[in-house]
Amino acid sequence: FIFADKHSKMEIDETNDGLNDEIHFEKRLTKVIMSMPESVRNRFKLLKIISDKRTKTVEKVRQLNLKYEKLKGPLYEERAAIIAGNAYPHSYVESFDKKFEDLKKDLGPKTIAEDEDELPVKVKVTEVIDQQGVPGFWLRALKNHHLIKTYIKKHDEPILKHLINISGRHFEDRHGYELTFKFTPNEFMENTELKKAYFMVDDHILERTESTEISWKDEMDPTKKKIKKKQKNKKTKAVRVIMKTVDQESFFGFFKSLTMPDPKKLNNMQDDDQEELAVRIDEDFDFGNDIINDVLPEALEIYLGVVDNEFSDLDSNSDEDGEGEGDNDGEGDDNDDDDKKKPTNKDAKGKKSGNQQAAGGKKQDDSNEKPECKQQ
Repeated sequence: FIFADKHSKMEIDETNDGLNDEIHFEKRLTKVIMSMPESVRNRFKLLKIISDKRTKTVEKVRQLNLKYEKLKGPLYEERAAIIAGNAYPHSYVESFDKKFEDLKKDLGPKTIAEDEDELPVKVKVTEVIDQQGVPGFWLRALKNHHLIKTYIKKHDEPILKHLINISGRHFEDRHGYELTFKFTPNEFMENTELKKAYFMVDDHILERTESTEISWKDEMDPTKKKIKKKQKNKKTKAVRVIMKTVDQESFFGFFKSLTMPDPKKLNNMQDDDQEELAVRIDEDFDFGNDIINDVLPEALEIYLGVVDNEFSDLDSNSDEDGEGEGDNDGEGDDNDDDDKKKPTNKDAKGKKSGNQQAAGGKKQDDSNEKPECKQQ
């Protein structure tokens, strides 16, 4: 995505209705083209008209996607009902059996097990036997996704076992979408539904995110952990051990609201702070996009592990990392330097090194534009 800046076509200004932004942009762009030498001016006039047509096409595509999303909605509701263990239409089983028989005919004398082109994938379903529906469906689907799995730590899994459905919808009146995570009543949090909304200026410019505030039950917040710290009295030299609460990485760190800083504040930020902000927003942006574009439509395929995994060779040690963080009661001295280091996700950040560099670049001397962090 790209930070919205005050000179962009999609300027964010709560005091305007958006039309003034469009007029401002058109004036600025027209002025640039008209200031060109007459010998090349017409070429850029043509390119501008093509750009206008493209903008109109993008909106038509968005409206078509909304139409198709509504068609998929009832199917996702049926999927959620089957996963939850509700009654299902027996005709669906008959349809699968018929498709299976047709597949066997296509293979000829071979059996499916003998088909070398499509080796069977063994899926462990012992936790489903003697249970209704498909317990743990969404936890496994999330853990099988190449990016999402890097955010799931050992201390998150008992909570995510209560996740019974994920749904998403795009806004009809503006760019952006909302994700909804539904849980069964559990011992970890008061909420049974968590939402995360992405408010976009267009498909690549993020304005803000809004998230449900999680009401954790006592001592159940997976984004926090307690560690032992040694504290030395400067006068008496006596040493005592205290318990200190610090942040730790967690899947549920995703449920935080985020608002883009205004151009003035952003330009006043240090380069390192700009870079850190850009990485954080990149990760949040990718996380949401992968949920709504990958996990939701292909939940079964990801659960079964039959889809290509783009980063399958980059094995994530999220379980081990999470266990080490959750169970570590390591002692420290009275210097809190280590605690000032914010938790990071190396797997996710490593994939965006180019974005980090773009975000941390120097400000231009002739503008107040915000740095860009482009989502490929």
